[in-house]
Amino acid sequence: MPQSYVKISRLPISSSFVPIYPKQITELLLYVQRVGLTYCKSDYVVKDRNTDSFLICYIVSGKGFLDYDNKHFQLKKGDIFVIDCHHDHSYYPDKNDPFVLLFIHYHGPFSQKYTKLIINDQIVYHQKVLVDNIRNKIGNIYRAFRKQAEPNHFTLSNMIYDLLISFLNQTSQLDQKEIIIPNSINIAIDYINNNYTSKINVTHLSKLVLTSEYHFIREFKRYTHQSPYEYILYCRFNHAKELLLQSDMSISDIANKLQFNSISHFVSFFKKRESMTPLQFRKRYMIKT
Repeated sequence: MPQSYVKISRLPISSSFVPIYPKQITELLLYVQRVGLTYCKSDYVVKDRNTDSFLICYIVSGKGFLDYDNKHFQLKKGDIFVIDCHHDHSYYPDKNDPFVLLFIHYHGPFSQKYTKLIINDQIVYHQKVLVDNIRNKIGNIYRAFRKQAEPNHFTLSNMIYDLLISFLNQTSQLDQKEIIIPNSINIAIDYINNNYTSKINVTHLSKLVLTSEYHFIREFKRYTHQSPYEYILYCRFNHAKELLLQSDMSISDIANKLQFNSISHFVSFFKKRESMTPLQFRKRYMIKT
């Protein structure tokens, strides 16, 4: 799948990546508009409004300032700020200790709703557990571009979705204390992510994390806001779209690969979520090369 990528460097050590996508991708998926690491000079400033983008930015080191919707924020190492770039905003470094920024601009279906939920009443976040988690996820996306000139669209979309859902999950639980997602839930999520094309059931997952099925289902839903089965279906659905657009596999083969009981079950499931059959989806969005 041919693509073009532009690498931007403000300073020799700074780098960012601006992917160029086919229209079909921007209609279907969450996508990266720009991701990078910027070592700011003392006169660096971003001042804009009504930009069609959403931004999550981590302060790697140094200090700076953010003005957003007539509010002024001081920024320091370890902070993260989240903004809807359609609003008036500017950010700039402390002249005596310019900040270094790890950032991602993103867009796509429901990106505005996700961002609005994250921002809520808070723009700048300091909580260490949350900040460390989100920093790592932005860093993983940035490294994906540095390692591979053309990262897979669906992989990137899943990484952004994971970033936003993790942010929402942790911000919704910030109640004067930092909430840590249990290791058992992280183990289960990683297992599902790596094995959703195989047969997976709650019995197996609960044994994997050494707990009862009832307790596992309750805890999984508490931290992910969906049941284990719903999360498995989410992974299979995203992979189904990837196979429909990026392979010549038949509908029957895709249904079998993703553990659906029959073609009719797969078609019914897909149509319920996408409002079209798998074949209609393939014909509409297949990228012609």
